Amino acid sequence: MKCELSYTGDDPIGLWPVSADAESDPVQCQQNIVIRNNVARWPRQYAGMRAGSSSPRDFSRCDCLDVPSGQCYRHPCWATYAGGSGVQWVNNHCEGAFNVLAFNGDYPNPKQTKWCGVLAVVGNTYSQIQGQGSGCRLNSSVETICSNRPNPPGTVGGQCTNGEAKLPPPCSSSSRFTLCRAAAGVGGICYNNSGGPVSCIPATKLANGALQVQAYDFCHGYTSSCTIYS
Repeated sequence: MKCELSYTGDDPIGLWPVSADAESDPVQCQQNIVIRNNVARWPRQYAGMRAGSSSPRDFSRCDCLDVPSGQCYRHPCWATYAGGSGVQWVNNHCEGAFNVLAFNGDYPNPKQTKWCGVLAVVGNTYSQIQGQGSGCRLNSSVETICSNRPNPPGTVGGQCTNGEAKLPPPCSSSSRFTLCRAAAGVGGICYNNSGGPVSCIPATKLANGALQVQAYDFCHGYTSSCTIYS
């Protein structure tokens, strides 16, 4: 959270759960991981890149047409390689990449892929960056920020596809929410508008709740719910 990652040679943030492990033991699925309030820019990689000889800064294009030789890999700002449930990408900013978020199969064998549950994507932004070359996303793009979206189980939040289930609105800056904001794996908060105690919602529970017929009915005893953006 609140990290800045520039000119990385691979995915600035990538999750690598192992689907085969999750298949044999559901506990091995990645759950309650929240990627929030980060900035990433200019991810580039090709086979043979070595420190001291070349770097991601030397290549402007996202379509790999300026790579002299060897295999090139297109990287988004954020990626996950299957096996997650309720993982959240919230309020992050991406610059100078071919796309923002990629859902990839269980590398290197997508036939082993096991997505453990719905994933949440909300409030993320993108900006083109000075000097970026061909194949990079433009500010004018109307394409989804999500590549290879898994369906099923799908996503919630409203950023990957039109009409998908939404998460609760952003939480306010109220001091009542401080402990929940600081807690690992918490994605949202249940609370009463009149004051009193609050309840922290794990990211997986928040994502699954968005798909329920009666939205957010896991907040029994509370009048309202919100998603932690910052």
